[in-house]
Amino acid sequence: MAASATSMKTKKTFGQWFKSRKVQQWLVIVSFMIVPVLLLLVFSYVPFAKMFEFSLYKMKSYDSKNNTYVGFKNYIDVFTRDDCFNRGIIYSAGNGIVFCNNSVLQGKRKLFI
Repeated sequence: MAASATSMKTKKTFGQWFKSRKVQQWLVIVSFMIVPVLLLLVFSYVPFAKMFEFSLYKMKSYDSKNNTYVGFKNYIDVFTRDDCFNRGIIYSAGNGIVFCNNSVLQGKRKLFI
């Protein structure tokens, strides 16, 4: 009888469970992660979302009274203009080629390995 009583696990109360080492470790990890995640949201994702929202409007000023919603017309205008889009692709590709060549020639990187 005594052996069966000792082999049974006793159920922990919430207070005992909460004070256990494993729960305390997770609480520390989560509490230290809250601040960086909030900073990331506030200073990166929220401004990016607002920037995308602004790009859908034809804006004469920051005042919302003078702004008209145009949707993706702004993007269509930029990607169909020869002087903006094509020149940007050429410059980006050229810069990438120059960067790769300089890195390989100086021995800093092995290309495609």
